[in-house]
Amino acid sequence: MRHSQGLLPFPRVLSTYRPEDFVIGRANNDAVTMLCALPHLPAPGIFIYGAADSGKTHLLHWFAKKHGIPVFSNIPPPDALPTIVALDNLDSTQTTEALYALFLETTGRKIPVIAAGRQPPSLWQGSTMLPDALSRLKALSTVELLPPDETLLATLLVKLFADRQINVTPDLITYMTTRMDRSYAGATTLVADFDAYTLQQHLPLTIPSARHFFATRKLVHA
Repeated sequence: MRHSQGLLPFPRVLSTYRPEDFVIGRANNDAVTMLCALPHLPAPGIFIYGAADSGKTHLLHWFAKKHGIPVFSNIPPPDALPTIVALDNLDSTQTTEALYALFLETTGRKIPVIAAGRQPPSLWQGSTMLPDALSRLKALSTVELLPPDETLLATLLVKLFADRQINVTPDLITYMTTRMDRSYAGATTLVADFDAYTLQQHLPLTIPSARHFFATRKLVHA
């Protein structure tokens, strides 16, 4: 199905982070394995890090669904904690006192903490975070989400198109994966740009259309 011509030409489609859409591959297998080892890890929890659009939030939602817990984008109050605390975008938080209080509570009650951010706490040079809070973060086991391999990248493209209610052929996906920026962020940008381009040009989503799109894109970025 394709967007109606009466809709805006540049729709912003928010990911649903549905657990059934999460794809396990070589890029995230180490993180998945570590998460599945809870609560038998020697560390008090796990810090998952990776570049923008590397799948950190989706991984947290996949894990949270399996355990029936929420994913927090802000530090939760220590008196209302689930059995496992999942924190997203932790490296962007400024509530260091609340974070330290949270770690005191989770440590005392032996509640694992699963956090996600773009860099591991060991690389937070010049951080304004309270030293005690930062030391608690550094005590977590760390695992990196790697750039996607070809299989994971192809599956990601199919999902991103599906989020826009667009069905694409396997041949088109193969064509695009061999020519795109091989990153999660690149896949997100590619699908949005190709969708907008074909809408503007009134083109079907086919290999000839993709060929014209990549040629135009190359000229624009030259």
